[in-house]
Amino acid sequence: PPPNCDGPPEIVMILDASGSITDKGSGNWNLMRQFGQRVISSLSNKRNARFAYIRFSEEGYIDSQLNSDYNLVNSIIDNSNHVGGYTSHADALRKAVEVLRSRRTNSVQYIIMVTDGEATWEQGLEFGIADQLKNQGVVMILIGVTYQIDEPELRRLSYPQGYYFRSETFQNL
Repeated sequence: PPPNCDGPPEIVMILDASGSITDKGSGNWNLMRQFGQRVISSLSNKRNARFAYIRFSEEGYIDSQLNSDYNLVNSIIDNSNHVGGYTSHADALRKAVEVLRSRRTNSVQYIIMVTDGEATWEQGLEFGIADQLKNQGVVMILIGVTYQIDEPELRRLSYPQGYYFRSETFQNL
């Protein structure tokens, strides 16, 4: 079951910046970033919310630690570059573990990860890291974009079960 959601939220937005994002259309990176910004803006009115931003390819990049200034985090997202390369869900989740070390004890932690594919780097390692996060009560919302995703992998990463969603296109995010 999901944790008690009474505490202040700590939301880690993770966006896939691997090569396949732009391979499927040059505007897709912009659409994904705009989606991340809309989600953060829509949650900014939550009491004492803090936000972090990670993008990843075969390596994860912490572009913003947990921060209560959602406008700053959205600006960082807006100015973040597409990376290219392979897809490592494992390193993205490793970076989330690192970010969440600074969580508040009474907070509820959320990871929202948007990806267009399947792990093509460090395949299989993401499950152990996800289990570690789940055991800490972190809510993991996975969003797969297009039909070229590994749906069983993303369903397995989500927590609680059923916190997996799919968008057919980047325009539909």
